[in-house]
Amino acid sequence: MAIAWLYAPMNLSPLLNAGRLTQQYIINCYVLVERQRLDYIRYNQSTLRTECYQGIVDHVEKNALNAADEFRLGTAVILPATYIGSTRCLQQLYQDSMAICRKIGRPDFFITMTCNPRWSEIAHVLKKYFIKGTTVNDISIIVTDIFETKAKHLIKDLIEKNVMGPIVDYVYTIEFQKRGLPHAHILAALRTD
Repeated sequence: MAIAWLYAPMNLSPLLNAGRLTQQYIINCYVLVERQRLDYIRYNQSTLRTECYQGIVDHVEKNALNAADEFRLGTAVILPATYIGSTRCLQQLYQDSMAICRKIGRPDFFITMTCNPRWSEIAHVLKKYFIKGTTVNDISIIVTDIFETKAKHLIKDLIEKNVMGPIVDYVYTIEFQKRGLPHAHILAALRTD
């Protein structure tokens, strides 16, 4: 897989060569975007059809009261299922996965793919385009891109090339480890013809 040519101008980018400051910049950008999304949800509760959740609203209102003084602190905000990471979103994803299991049957394979910081593509990009001392954790954007490409190739091999047999359906999720490297969990069900 030759994708390192995509990163040719990186040796000129002060942002990508800033080491841990790059990580801080990415986190600050993420927090800014999330804050804007949460503010939109908070200030547009009436347009997000939260009246459909009246039972939830009543429950939150009742439990949010201060027991001693019977007054409420703050404003109750209901996060919609479209807000990624909310309880409603996770519950909806779980329900979808269980519906797939009900329709297709239990999965036959549980495959975990972990990013290796010593992959040749990552080592090549580090060696060729970055200053000495740059680590894998400093170029998380590139590591994520390389991992996603390899994960798509793995899924393509599973589905199209049938390396483990004819797969009728699959579900996968990509998570990040505490040290910052991504890994994927794949559930696959074989065809039982």
